[in-house]
Amino acid sequence: MLPLTESSWKCQDGSTSVFERPLGFLELGFYWDGVFERTADTLQHAEVEVDPEHFRQAVSPSNVVRVWTDLKLQYPLLGAQIEERNEDAIFFVVSEDHLRSCRTGEVTFQKISSEAEAMDIAERIIVHDKLLSETLLASICILERTDLPNRIHLLIHVAHCITDGMANITILKTFLDQLCKDSPPNPNIIQRLALSRACEDLAPQRKFSAAKRRWRWAISKVITTRRNPRLSGGHTLPRKITPRTAYIPAYSRSITSTFSLEESRDIILSCRKNGITFGNAFPILGQIALTRVLLRRYLRGEIDEEEWQFRKREPMSSAGPLNLRPFLDREWLEQGGLTNVSAVISFYFFYLPFMPLGSASNIRPGEEMPEFHSLLSKKRFLLRSKSMQAQAANYTKHPLFLELAEVRFPGRIQRAKSIGLQWRKEKRPPANLTQDLLSPVQEASSALVDCNGGSSMGNTDTLLPREYPLGGKREKKKPLVVLKSSTTKLHCRPKELYLGASTRNKQLHLWVSWDGNVYEDGLVKEWLDEVKRAADFYLGRPIDSPMQALL
Repeated sequence: MLPLTESSWKCQDGSTSVFERPLGFLELGFYWDGVFERTADTLQHAEVEVDPEHFRQAVSPSNVVRVWTDLKLQYPLLGAQIEERNEDAIFFVVSEDHLRSCRTGEVTFQKISSEAEAMDIAERIIVHDKLLSETLLASICILERTDLPNRIHLLIHVAHCITDGMANITILKTFLDQLCKDSPPNPNIIQRLALSRACEDLAPQRKFSAAKRRWRWAISKVITTRRNPRLSGGHTLPRKITPRTAYIPAYSRSITSTFSLEESRDIILSCRKNGITFGNAFPILGQIALTRVLLRRYLRGEIDEEEWQFRKREPMSSAGPLNLRPFLDREWLEQGGLTNVSAVISFYFFYLPFMPLGSASNIRPGEEMPEFHSLLSKKRFLLRSKSMQAQAANYTKHPLFLELAEVRFPGRIQRAKSIGLQWRKEKRPPANLTQDLLSPVQEASSALVDCNGGSSMGNTDTLLPREYPLGGKREKKKPLVVLKSSTTKLHCRPKELYLGASTRNKQLHLWVSWDGNVYEDGLVKEWLDEVKRAADFYLGRPIDSPMQALL
């Protein structure tokens, strides 16, 4: 059993049932994001079919409240509140009373008449409504379909300071399973809190002496400082950016696209045959898609020669979240940390070569749009994907991997904090910032501009089953609950362009979230279409011969 005394959780003065701990580095960054008009909040939208004989009992308010309460007892951060005692003293507070009951806004119900209405409500919550706050970090809304018997939609809304991709899967899976069962025995709150620690409290290096930890931190700072000059430059899709953009809440937009069963199978088999994952190929697919979108505009005369020459010679980068759980304390993992509901991620940065123009490097406006193989051969595509694979391995196998991730957080926190405080105080950007549009060259001269952010969750079928209840002796019986579909929406950061992927029900799904204030919807949709076309061209058919690899 993990001892609470080794974590930063403490009983509040004068109480034995109210606990508190300061937010960790990662959590603080997401907290200040949330202060900025609920930036980074997540929303899971799940469509669920319930057995007709059990429908009314399963989705009754009393049963749903019971299940949500059980969920909070098992994962207490879902019922936590945040107390900002001053700008540098911010705490999670968990009251056992709040875990055992539901407060206003935690669980809501609504009847709807169509899938489209469910999607509209989900969109409104993540884009416009501000349902979460420091006193409500998670909520669930049950939408009952009147047009389709025994069908409901779940909208699970959670602040990013207490969740991540893996935790969101845990929440949905556990909720659906418990919807079919009686309440489990009440868990030990001390043990559950001990699992809900900040990332830095779970690093294996915490067992080192204080002197050794300081030395490792200092070396990591030096390495990071030497790398910092590389963290500028790059370019992305055409967009509208001004010095004020970072202080204007994003207008979150999203779209999804799905490969057919056959296409999905071919792509995954091709990745396996060539010793890569789809995640390794992901950054290169985004880059080649960006190249084609930009090239199309250059050939139409919509990008001038100066900008085109800059983009041709400018290196690129990609970034996204990285699941930290496998790298943390072994005992914590064995006792449930792998699936615990808390934020346990870091961030990766991939360095990409120049735009792949191949034989089209000297193309001129007015000429024909080249095909994929003229820009990047399948062999070169595979080499670039292998490079991403090597970068990921080198990053996670570095002896100072966790410290190198950690030393970046103070700067990240300070940036998010300054934006959050400005928004809290004035609800607008600083008055001294202009509204002058920045060119791609100007953007790259002052900051790192990622081609896009993104992540691939891999095959989620093993993580998020379709049929419930789980386990037991129901294998041959009709399931009580069937998960028909699930998607995740994100309240974007300003300037964000995020490409996600996962395989579910044997089909590969892609989605993009972006800031509609800076990217045109049609442009992003064109880019996603090019990502799909690139995936089909480079991975849709396994490379069977040396001659084919040259194509």
